[in-house]
Amino acid sequence: MTGFAKHNMGATSVSQINTFEAAPAAYVMQYMFKLRSAGNQNTARGSATEVGYETAWGDEFSEFDLARGQQAALDDFNRQTALVVAPEVREKEAALIAGYVEQTVEALKPYGRPDSSQNKLVGQVDFGEGVVDVLGYDDFVWETPDKLVIDLKTTKACPSEMRAQHRRQVAVYHHLKGGEYRCGVTYATPKKHATYWLTDDECKAEFEAFTAILRKMNRFLLTFDSAEQAASVLTPDYSSFYFGDANFRSQARQLFAN
Repeated sequence: MTGFAKHNMGATSVSQINTFEAAPAAYVMQYMFKLRSAGNQNTARGSATEVGYETAWGDEFSEFDLARGQQAALDDFNRQTALVVAPEVREKEAALIAGYVEQTVEALKPYGRPDSSQNKLVGQVDFGEGVVDVLGYDDFVWETPDKLVIDLKTTKACPSEMRAQHRRQVAVYHHLKGGEYRCGVTYATPKKHATYWLTDDECKAEFEAFTAILRKMNRFLLTFDSAEQAASVLTPDYSSFYFGDANFRSQARQLFAN
């Protein structure tokens, strides 16, 4: 039996891997205790920008309309953050949403209208010590003239290369889609954008690194008989953005008090 099965973890994901690597205490809270933090302005900004980009395209009978997309993104951002983000932070972020949508449009313009978005990707991965289901959702897919998958990341500063955690995500998507698609990441700020790709060989190397972390997660989970036991050996870093939600942070202080 794997550690994932022992704790009824179900499918894992790149997000789980990243949380385990960066903040084991947050991993235990979210995926063993099943406690989730509320959304924040960063996650809301990303999903709202995706909504805005798709709405700008409209359906097959619509003309492309940037302003329509920007308004849809703003509406979505405000809906997501209404009760969970401080008003002054929310207002500051909302003022940037139109720029994020515009830069996303400019970045993805060469590829035209995407053929699909938010496709569920799931497959079994043999990590050397067992098998686990891995789940993901791609952002945008183009089938013709080339098979492309692009994941969108909104950010305050545009990086000069693909970030490490995003390389891992691209590699997993590449694997789950059978290695048939060219996979990359588009970064959008309110004023700039950049798109980076991984080669097939880079994807394979990153996927091997992904399975290595799965092995460590498996051993971690096998060590404990309960979430309470796992929590008893961990100390959270409350300055981490993983504990940015006040309610989640309060729950953590209770769980990790002893």
